[in-house]
Amino acid sequence: MSTSTAQVDAFVAVDDPDLLCACWDGLALIDAGWRPRRITYSAGSGVGSLAVATPGGRVVTIAYQPAVLSRDVMRESLPEGRCAKLALRLVAAVARLRERGGEGLEYLGRYLTAHCRSASRGVVCRGRDDAIPDPVLYAQPQALRVAFWLLAILVCDMGWRVTDIGDEAACGGFVADIPGEVAAIFPAGMSRDGTLGAELACALAGLESAGLGYLRRQTVLTLSRAKAAIGQATS
Repeated sequence: MSTSTAQVDAFVAVDDPDLLCACWDGLALIDAGWRPRRITYSAGSGVGSLAVATPGGRVVTIAYQPAVLSRDVMRESLPEGRCAKLALRLVAAVARLRERGGEGLEYLGRYLTAHCRSASRGVVCRGRDDAIPDPVLYAQPQALRVAFWLLAILVCDMGWRVTDIGDEAACGGFVADIPGEVAAIFPAGMSRDGTLGAELACALAGLESAGLGYLRRQTVLTLSRAKAAIGQATS
């Protein structure tokens, strides 16, 4: 891919080197499967932040304040590797662009949003509620059906290892060991952020103990069989 200014934006030429580098960092993240969600800057504290969805399907918020060296703390919530470094560099650029004033930060936000949309796979994070193909499961409230199929996708298709469903240690939600990333807690009733993990956590908030117990007993094998029974291939 050429790094010409014209290719960074088909509508407005970018002649600011810092803004150009930030655009390319953001594009590299998007090409690697990351999805920047929200860019913010607080003039009072001088903190710039970037909310980004990792390839594993987890949304993290990275904060940067030039006067505070908190990068070691930030790295604890990010997968290791080149993309984590790009994300840290991008959020540092957010703070610098805002401090300089002008329209640089607004331009960066529009640029990343446009490219995220064009790179989107069109997946809508909305739980299906088909009947669970289990002949001994008589009571199937909608919340349980939705949670079951979300769990099936996360475990069978995305390779998540989900534990502690409904436990106090997980704040009523669950703990996920995400391939290539850190283990993360998804508390019940957390804010929806467009990811399947958040949708499952929200679904768990509407379940009683019997439903939570049923989900805890599920394995990769039982979930895969259920998907196959309704004609859903497992990756």
